Amino acid sequence: MLLGTAAVAYKIHTVGSKKQPTTSSSDNSSTHVDLSPATPQDQQDSDAHKQAIVQQQSQPDTTASSAVTPIISYAAQSGNNVEVDASVPGVVESGGTCTLTATLSGHTVTRTTTGIRNAQDTSCPAFILDRGDFPIAGDWSIQASYSSAAYNGSSKSQKLTIQ
Repeated sequence: MLLGTAAVAYKIHTVGSKKQPTTSSSDNSSTHVDLSPATPQDQQDSDAHKQAIVQQQSQPDTTASSAVTPIISYAAQSGNNVEVDASVPGVVESGGTCTLTATLSGHTVTRTTTGIRNAQDTSCPAFILDRGDFPIAGDWSIQASYSSAAYNGSSKSQKLTIQ
């Protein structure tokens, strides 16, 4: 018991004798943190910064795609089948959307395929349509277009006679 009382007394003595850190008002190296509420100007500046961040994040991606001009290499009717072939020169990628649009007298026929990467271009698999897809005979205006994350464009219009 005597040993336990001596240990407690020693602990009290050492804790009580430790030096406590002091700061001096003449010491310029200390850092002062202002914990007071924000001033109206501070709050206004903070709100303006937050609004700028929100506007920046809500802006659409303005990464522009490069313009391309697909070409129609073949377009003909053979019996009840209508075939149109197109490609996108200079673009070597897969996955873009090839679209064929045929128009005549207010009628529109549209088909889409997925572009296929070749060694030198992107090929649009042949558009094979049935004669019945065209509601009237005549000289239809056809146009091929291509769209992907990196490229976008349309061919010149061509005439396709449907009988």
